[in-house]
Amino acid sequence: MRSFRASENKMRYSLIRKIKNALIYVIVLSMVSGISANGIMAQDGGGEALFPIIENNVICGNTAGDGGGIACYNSSPIIRNNLIVENVATGKYGGGAIYVLGPSSNPVVTGNTVSGNKASYGKGGGIYVEEGQATIVNSILWENQDDLWNCTATYSDVTDLTADPGAGNISADPAFIQTSVPEAPGYYRLATNSPCINAGDPSYVPDIGETDIGGEPRITNGRIDIGADEAPPAPAPAAATAAEGSAGPAGRRHPRPRG
Repeated sequence: MRSFRASENKMRYSLIRKIKNALIYVIVLSMVSGISANGIMAQDGGGEALFPIIENNVICGNTAGDGGGIACYNSSPIIRNNLIVENVATGKYGGGAIYVLGPSSNPVVTGNTVSGNKASYGKGGGIYVEEGQATIVNSILWENQDDLWNCTATYSDVTDLTADPGAGNISADPAFIQTSVPEAPGYYRLATNSPCINAGDPSYVPDIGETDIGGEPRITNGRIDIGADEAPPAPAPAAATAAEGSAGPAGRRHPRPRG
């Protein structure tokens, strides 16, 4: 997993089409030429319609005016299978995790874990759509300072189902293994009892080669999990053990002799 320094975080996706397997961590920047500096910025390249892929990244602990984690300006990236956690937007809008601006913006946000992000003004600490739209599915949106603003999600785990209803949505503790140490195993990964397992969109078909945040197949148990982490395959049923005794012709079981 690559690490990005603060000076590397502003990228024009007219040149860079994909960012993958990066650790984008603790980037704290203020305004640069009047434009918020963000963990990742997807921006148009002179009017070109852009569809970059942002996948399998850990975007954690970044601060910007709007879009502490990711900012989309007249861009329609595919944002999938990322951990976007504990980022902050300090500007007058929001989008601690993801900020969307521009009439041509239409990011697809699928299979992400978006948690613990904040906005100084309290609106859209998770995902904030100021202009344009966003398609949000199969994502954990948990305990952000307001998960969604001016957008909706489907087949996602949201903090408040009354505030953020949507087809297939649930509101239940995702049961993360641990959320304290990014470098340690289990960071924002699903415990075996997570309600997010096998709870994503049943019609979702991963792209060829698409993986979860840990590089594992995106679907392992027949249906996508909600969030960036796909639970391991369910263990095969244990081989049938010999019953206590053997069955006779009439189906009766005769006890084994003790000894």
